[in-house]
Parts: sequence; structure tokens; C-alpha cells
Amino acid sequence: MSSRPQRESFWLGFLIAGLVSFSLVTVISRFSVFSLDDDPASHTNQAAPTTATPGGPPEGRGPGAAGGSPLAYGIAEQAVLDTFEAGGCVACHRIKGVGGENANIGPPLMRTGAIAAERRPGPTPEAYIEESILDPDAFIMPNCPTGPCPSGVMPQTYGETLSRDQIATIVGYLAALGTADESTVLSAQ
Repeated sequence: MSSRPQRESFWLGFLIAGLVSFSLVTVISRFSVFSLDDDPASHTNQAAPTTATPGGPPEGRGPGAAGGSPLAYGIAEQAVLDTFEAGGCVACHRIKGVGGENANIGPPLMRTGAIAAERRPGPTPEAYIEESILDPDAFIMPNCPTGPCPSGVMPQTYGETLSRDQIATIVGYLAALGTADESTVLSAQ
């Protein structure tokens, strides 16, 4: 049996390793312009058209756009970006209009609204998404980028660490992705 100081040292080391991993993933995701988007067909709602310039790369947003992220064909409002950053969501999830291009821990959140509408009978997409944030192990997505999604990976503390307004912002944004309302939450850059 280990002593209390050994257990505390173990958990402190575990916490520090997690924070370092989170920071590294966040930094890498901010500088990457590549994406392994799981559903390119879901990107029919481009915020600005992609146009080719003679002898040069395409301009505007969309796949191959100069300096643009193929993940985001538009970007979320700053308040939404700030809220997702506060939650650290892009460390594990690719989120259309927000980031996380290299995130490969949790499922991609590119079409969350459309998927949530079909995932489980009963709750509204908004209720399902909120439950997934506040009680992430209530329903485990079947597939993550590296295989079956494990339980216990997503923090169980968002009810304490995020305000009700922040949770509502995340829920409202994700509920629009992949639906006819998607264009209302993405703006051209």
C-alpha cells in the first residue's frame, strides 16, 4: 500500500502531464492547416466562395484556400471561440468553425446538430448535447478517431467549471452544425 505523499505525488504528476498534453495539443492545433475531416460532403454551406486566381492558389474559404483551414469554411463568432477555449474543447475535438484540426481524442464535432437529432430517440438535439457536456459518460459515442470511444476521458466537471451561459453558447453552436441553421453560426473570414 502506498503512502499518502506518494499518492499525492502521483496525482500531481498526472495533472501536470495532462496540462502539458493539453497545452501541446492546443498549440499544435492552432498552427495546423490540415484536416482529416470525416465528412467532406457536410461542407456544402461555405461562408464565402472559393475562387481561383490565375497562376496561384485558390482564394477565399474552403479546401485548399490560401491560408484557410479546410476544417472551417467560415469561423464562429469571437464569443463562441472564447467559450470553446475556456472549455478546452479543441484539445480533443475537431469543431467546424472553431478549430482542433489535429485533435484526435474525442469524436469530431463537425455535424453535431444533425447527428444529435438522430443519435438517440427522445431528447432534443440541444438536450442531448447538454447532457453530453454535463454527463459525458451518459452516452458514449461509438467511434473516435483512434477507435471505439472510451468512457471516463471527457472531464466530468464542466457543470462546475463553465457557467450556464457558456454551456448554452456551446450547446447552441453545436446544435446548428450540420443543419440548415449552420450558416447562422458561421461567418466569413
